[in-house]
Amino acid sequence: MRTKRRINLLAVGLGAVTMSASVMGQGNAVNEFNAESSTPATYSFGDQNNWQAPGGPGSWGVNGNEVNGSLQFNMNNGGAAGNQITINEIFGTYTGISEISTVGGNVNSSLTLSGPGLLSMSSSTGEVRIVPTVDLILDVNISAQGNLVLDTSQLTPGDEILAFTSDLIMSDPGAILRIQGAGNTLFTSGSTIAMNGTLIVGENDNDSAVLNLEGGVDLIGDIALIVNQNAVLNLGGGLATTYEFGSLNGSGRILAADGDIVNFVLNGGTISNFNGYFNLEDDNSNLTVTGAGTRLTLGAGWNPDGSYPGLPPNIGTNFINGTLNVLDGGFVLITPIFEPGSGLNLTTLSSTLFIDGGTFGGEGTVELQFDFPDPNFVINSGWLLGGNQLGTGTLSFGGSITTPSFGDDAGIMVYYNPENPNVDEFGDAVPYIEFTSIALASFLPGANIFINILNPENQGWISDETELLLMENNSGFADTFVDATGGDWDAFTNMVTRSVEIFTDTGEEDFNQLIARITANYAAPAGDLAGLGSYLNSLIPDARQDPFGAQADLLAAIDENAFSLASYQNTLATGLLPQSQFAAERATADNMYSNVARRNIREVAIGTRGPGMLKADAMSSPMLLASLQEQGAVQGSSSNSPPQVIINGSPIDPNPKKQNSDVFQTLFVDGYGQWTRMNQIGNVVGYDASTYGVATGWGIALSDGLTLGLTAGWENTSVTLNQDLGDATVNSFRGTPFISWSGTDGTLEQYAILSIGGGYNTADGVQRSSLTGLIPEANYNLTGWEFDFDGTVGTRIPLTESFALQPEASIRYSLLEYTGNLDEPGIPDADYKGGDFNFFIGRIGTNVEWLVAPSLRLSAGVGYQGQAIDYGTAQFEIPGAPGGASQTIRESGGNGTLNQIYTGVQLLWAPSWNTSFSVSYDGAFGDGEQNALTGGFLIRF
Repeated sequence: MRTKRRINLLAVGLGAVTMSASVMGQGNAVNEFNAESSTPATYSFGDQNNWQAPGGPGSWGVNGNEVNGSLQFNMNNGGAAGNQITINEIFGTYTGISEISTVGGNVNSSLTLSGPGLLSMSSSTGEVRIVPTVDLILDVNISAQGNLVLDTSQLTPGDEILAFTSDLIMSDPGAILRIQGAGNTLFTSGSTIAMNGTLIVGENDNDSAVLNLEGGVDLIGDIALIVNQNAVLNLGGGLATTYEFGSLNGSGRILAADGDIVNFVLNGGTISNFNGYFNLEDDNSNLTVTGAGTRLTLGAGWNPDGSYPGLPPNIGTNFINGTLNVLDGGFVLITPIFEPGSGLNLTTLSSTLFIDGGTFGGEGTVELQFDFPDPNFVINSGWLLGGNQLGTGTLSFGGSITTPSFGDDAGIMVYYNPENPNVDEFGDAVPYIEFTSIALASFLPGANIFINILNPENQGWISDETELLLMENNSGFADTFVDATGGDWDAFTNMVTRSVEIFTDTGEEDFNQLIARITANYAAPAGDLAGLGSYLNSLIPDARQDPFGAQADLLAAIDENAFSLASYQNTLATGLLPQSQFAAERATADNMYSNVARRNIREVAIGTRGPGMLKADAMSSPMLLASLQEQGAVQGSSSNSPPQVIINGSPIDPNPKKQNSDVFQTLFVDGYGQWTRMNQIGNVVGYDASTYGVATGWGIALSDGLTLGLTAGWENTSVTLNQDLGDATVNSFRGTPFISWSGTDGTLEQYAILSIGGGYNTADGVQRSSLTGLIPEANYNLTGWEFDFDGTVGTRIPLTESFALQPEASIRYSLLEYTGNLDEPGIPDADYKGGDFNFFIGRIGTNVEWLVAPSLRLSAGVGYQGQAIDYGTAQFEIPGAPGGASQTIRESGGNGTLNQIYTGVQLLWAPSWNTSFSVSYDGAFGDGEQNALTGGFLIRF
């Protein structure tokens, strides 16, 4: 017996297989091997005497291994008795094989290809084929690039086979291995199928292909399985074999006989729908569905007698005589293949139903076989689902059921359909989970009852005060359910806008029916948007009266996003809050004017010691005038006299005197533009904004380092909200008196600035809602006032005669309010009154100043800035809102903070001691982004 050459298949993507790229696009040559003997014979693969020209290893390319075409084996020399041919000694790797086939022969013929080498198949078409006309045993490793077709259509069904006894490797991700034809395809024990792609049994629903996997076949990779309608997959399990697939689809048959122990595993995180016949006969076999997102729907595709049901009332059946395991997020749903609710039930036979972390249920009948003393119905954790996902049908348990217990994280799940709320044509309750056999079920502490509220399309609002019958026992034994929780049910719904109350038909611990009552409440889960939640609650009576009216439509739209607190509260905020008005408030307060004004006030306050007086006419070299005394800033009676300069702490004039008649004044004008992208804060979405404006100011220097002055400015900001929730245009007119102080000890200079002012603002724009089609857009016009407080402290630290540091800290507080009207469709001039909008911004950082030339200064700064925002509580009306658009709602935009790193660069040119021109860049990055450019001039006199 030869030793098979094993291939390392453990690498990701089957990367251990090496293919020759040079042969792709070839494959035209037909290389024919003539088996001349009419009796059983063995040939060498490398024997060129039996290869028809141009075939043969000697003419196949480099080292005789590049086939560049098909391998065809002539089996016509056997006569009626056929011939049994073995071709061995396949060594090395033969590449570029587009097809492996036989010609001629009969049912008595067979061909075996054997050896430790590799037949590597590839074609420019992307598909390679193996097409036998006689029994073909491939006892050699096969690899394929692209898709591979195993075509047994020329074999006699039941008599001839295509067999693999070694390794079959599909090297391309996503490749397809298709089994087609009425003949049998067999993979023997110890063989391997290695692929990351799809295994298809049957070319189409009319193809009677058969694939046999013996126990011990090794499946490697992520394999999706499709078994088409008339095809059959036979699973052997003599060695207790596990067959793991990523998904299962089709409507064919999957069979495992009694005595074949099979563990069929789905673990691909995908949705599978199998409407065929699934039969695992051995009591020790298992069907296991596991892994988050892994879902298997088992439909009834075949009858027990092997016939396929064409029309009702035929009922298909699946047999799983071992254990059905639903584990760790897996989902098994049983359903008829016909219309849900048609009464066509799927019957599943199982010795044990084991649910541990998964979900099992659907519309059908489950017959459980008695297996004393082991329990045959175990729910450790997970969910038992009654009915289908449309809120119809019944999950019925029959057979012999021992005591199931619902405990820990195990519970019941049903779907609610407002069109069919658990009532039949007679108005009687229809159970979602029904026991027709003995079921002494007990509900332990921690048992969960979960109501999945499904609203099918166009079915109207899901009413509250709805009662659902979750579970019923019709076995004929009274009081078979036991509540060991003492009435302390853990009940949940999948909508945060609903609450559920669980009770029994008797109100006692022993009961036959378990019932749920659902109640709607939109305020409780609204968080800090409870005002909007209360408004929605006011619509419930009308929605209950008319589930298809305007009130119900709005509530139903809200419910579509109520599957988590976050999504529900976000829908309230983006659908019902006046987002555009709140964003206008934030853009008004977070202005560029304040930064520009502060920088110029600093120049006015301490500019006589540096920025505005970069040179003196009598000096031949630049100095950083960081220690010039205020009283020496002006000399003589002429306001045009240049200032004295201190060098190393000593003034040029050791006895400077300031005339009382000298008054030092400054004027400045700056123009600026800013581009902003801000993130969401509180309940208000982020926005993009562009700003331009002008800031002007005047200051007068008094004795003792005091400066008084006034700044004024105008600013225009255009705002576009995220999520297309509207836009706004803001115009602001501000005036700010200020006072500053500066002083020096001869080495360091300190300064402090205080400004208190206000402004008049206007805002107009468009308000939009995320609930398009329900809440129309509306225009608004607002006016408002503003109060501003700004405080700054800092120091300048000269390091050399031309270089200094300037640490600084500042804080600004703004309070503003807008009022106006909203032009709603059909109801013009609805009132809007904004709340007190509070805005704080604090900065701490440092500037670096460098005298580049006698009249040129370069400054750069970096630091941290943080904002705190509270939108306050506004009074507003919802445009076109059902239930009366004139209803006034009070709601807050919320609050929050942001953190940023700010930076800036300024270039200042002073052609004379009393005139300077500057250009600046300012930016802030972190929670949002701001970029600004400024240009201006300053004059002293």
